[in-house]
Amino acid sequence: MIHKLAEKMGNYATRGDESGQTNPEVVTYGVELILQEILMFGIVLLSAWILRVLPVMLVTILSYTVIRAFANGAHAPLRVVCILSYVITMYTSIGLAMILPKLPIWAYVVLFAADLLILLKYAPGDTIERPIVNRGLILRCKILSIVFLTCLFVCSFLLSSHNKDFSNVMVIVSTVACCLTLPIVYKLYRSHRSGEADVESE
Repeated sequence: MIHKLAEKMGNYATRGDESGQTNPEVVTYGVELILQEILMFGIVLLSAWILRVLPVMLVTILSYTVIRAFANGAHAPLRVVCILSYVITMYTSIGLAMILPKLPIWAYVVLFAADLLILLKYAPGDTIERPIVNRGLILRCKILSIVFLTCLFVCSFLLSSHNKDFSNVMVIVSTVACCLTLPIVYKLYRSHRSGEADVESE
């Protein structure tokens, strides 16, 4: 359904291009990604409003997005799986944040150290469809992902005495976002890094 709608919008957008420089498939792919994001955010925000967890959902989405934007990581092969896994990730993180007590200092230290090691070794995690080959961009993404991770943990620690749910969910969902760069997650999602394609071709 999303693909058909994106295809119609892509064809309409490029219909007046007589030069032929605009590729309808590229436009369709971009529109499809935008529609997918709108659908995902619509589902989680509407359901969060109905379940009366909208504030903590907004914190969860923001924390997840800032890490994911620079660390990247594995992507599900199917749109439906991608949307479903996103919704599950958001609500599982919120559920754990609400169930767990305020995180002790040792938990912050252990989780931050683990996340930092993961980002240092695996970030940014690209894919064959979205390769990151520029060394400058790779370094910039790695540094920014670590900076934002540090900011999230600091903010979480400062919030821990005022709002346990906000504090916990920031740590939990940022850790999940970091783990999406791990090789085992790529295997589970049947996703591949761009470098793996070069190795296989050889």
